[in-house]
Amino acid sequence: MNEPNWVLTTVIGAVAGWLLPYLVRGVVFVVRRFRRGAVEGRWYVYHVADRDGRLRVEPSIWHIRKGFSSSFAVEEMRKGLETPMYKGSLLFERNFWLVRLSGVEHEEELLIRLLTPIPTEKASTWGLYLGIDVQGRPVAGPILVTREELPVADASGVLLEKTKVHSRMRLLTA
Repeated sequence: MNEPNWVLTTVIGAVAGWLLPYLVRGVVFVVRRFRRGAVEGRWYVYHVADRDGRLRVEPSIWHIRKGFSSSFAVEEMRKGLETPMYKGSLLFERNFWLVRLSGVEHEEELLIRLLTPIPTEKASTWGLYLGIDVQGRPVAGPILVTREELPVADASGVLLEKTKVHSRMRLLTA
């Protein structure tokens, strides 16, 4: 009568197998929590946006911290707002940052690809954002991310310097 209860053993094994990845991820999260990454902290973000039919540079702030389900978690704040406009994740691919942001109180998603900056106190990088805006239209544009806050005129100059537009699209009429 010393046979194991196979049903109980199977259930315990299935539960342990299901929990194992979460336990490992939790341990890795706790270990990583004590080491500060070069990307963590406050970053100032400047991107070109269409407001009332005019293009202009809009500033915002990213707060980057270590994430549980991804390498880093990102929250985007705008001046004058107390809650984040976007939340998402930051991953690394070769020499790029890949940022995926989703609207907190509205339905919008942005994908951002940035060159990895040299980790200094005055680090800055630029790249491209792609998304679907709140009206359901595709949007794309340049984006500048820096450790230091810049005047909007200076950020606009950097974005103009780093941006080159190629377009071979033609409107086809039926």
